[in-house]
Amino acid sequence: KVGSVVLATGFDLTNHPTLARYGYGKYDNVIDALQFERLTSAAGPTGGKVVTRDGRKPESIVFLHCIASRDDHAHEYCSHICCMYGLKQAHLAKEKTAGQVYQFYIDMRAAGKSYEEFYKRMQREGIFYVRGKVAEVVPDPDASGKLLVRGEDTLLDRYVEVAADLVVLLTAAVPAEGARELGKLFGVTVDKDGFFAEEHPKLKP
Repeated sequence: KVGSVVLATGFDLTNHPTLARYGYGKYDNVIDALQFERLTSAAGPTGGKVVTRDGRKPESIVFLHCIASRDDHAHEYCSHICCMYGLKQAHLAKEKTAGQVYQFYIDMRAAGKSYEEFYKRMQREGIFYVRGKVAEVVPDPDASGKLLVRGEDTLLDRYVEVAADLVVLLTAAVPAEGARELGKLFGVTVDKDGFFAEEHPKLKP
């Protein structure tokens, strides 16, 4: 007999068709954040070195926020964790490659103790922040081997094109496979997005 049960199901990363617009699954050097995390790990496939699929040290790395998240055509909700792990990964990218690091974002959500300070520190480290959505990622027509990240800078009100050796997608977190069935077993309902819901959003939040 126990007083409480904690259902810690974790989460999965989305495989929504929206990812194809950014070349995921099509171009070797478009990866998701979990794959980038493996690259930076000393126990990972490259021993902690950040390299492209063909083994080159990237001169430029572009991180794209809110991929298939905060999107009326994919997942409407904010996944809450992406801004901060994106900042951390940008820091690691800068530290391990000394290359140019860009982040395209809608708005930075750094709501936590010392999070805003960390964001400002990343700006001082020389990471470039572009406020705006990316429209597409395509191969460089000049056959340089790089990818062209095409989007907008809403602060400067202009079109932006960045040449990248590596593109990292910060994708939406979705409920873990089997979470709904586990909820049924324990009598826990799920919300419209498939995450566990409060017992009552107003009386027992």
